[in-house]
Amino acid sequence: MKKIIVLALTAAFTSAILMGCEKDNVKSARQSLSRYSFDDIDLIIQEMSTFHADYMTYFLNSIYPTIERLDSLSYDIIRESICDKMLDYPFKHCSISDSLCYLAISNIPLSLYYNIINFSQSSYDFSLLNEIESLKDVIVTLNTDALSDFFVSVDSIIPSFIDNSDSFDDFKDTYHKYVQQNLFAMKNIQTKEEYFYAKLFSEMYLSSIYYLSSYLCGQDKGPRWEKFKGMVKEAWEITRPIVASDAGGAVVGAMAGAVTGPGIVATGMAGACGASAGYCVEQLINGI
Repeated sequence: MKKIIVLALTAAFTSAILMGCEKDNVKSARQSLSRYSFDDIDLIIQEMSTFHADYMTYFLNSIYPTIERLDSLSYDIIRESICDKMLDYPFKHCSISDSLCYLAISNIPLSLYYNIINFSQSSYDFSLLNEIESLKDVIVTLNTDALSDFFVSVDSIIPSFIDNSDSFDDFKDTYHKYVQQNLFAMKNIQTKEEYFYAKLFSEMYLSSIYYLSSYLCGQDKGPRWEKFKGMVKEAWEITRPIVASDAGGAVVGAMAGAVTGPGIVATGMAGACGASAGYCVEQLINGI
């Protein structure tokens, strides 16, 4: 029986000291994104998702086997490993300083992962996040209906794309065409902030499928994709929550980063890799 951690991603949340600065930080994050072109945003998000896949592959192979249960000590080990990897990673488009990394990681409490699980498993209903005080100022600035619709559309189309593909690269090409067609309108009618969250979701979703298929089915070429296709066809109800939680958690982490100080990039990666790995001890995929 092969275990895998179900990655339920959580986000960074502000302390009482930062509460008064939330609206200013949301405005600052939006102004920061406005300085980037859409192509620049794509490059930043691609680097975030690549790091995500690289870290989670490392985590599943090296950290997860050493953890027997989730407690404060094991969770601290997970968070420290994320920060170490972030600081050592050869980023070209993302700028991650020591202080930024540790601030992003330190603001990811294990106790709040349930909010991310509920969000990711309930058609990305942003109203479920309203109880998180630090996110209110971000949520009211967004067209959450458009974002939810986009997230659900990605969820819905994935199984058929996988089933009709001959390889991961074939699947990726089809997926990217679909995403770009659906994001094209968002470039014209939505803010860059909303585009960032939509693009981040789609790339983290793809990143999760990549490392998950590699972990579950072995080799990067040949039978690996065929085996994964068979698994998805039989048990997408098990696989989908993993990748959905990864992608949804990255978005909520990035949103929280806009109001807690570290920013959407550092906290988005911390949300996608950090507390996400923590919850996993409680879940298994059997017989794959």
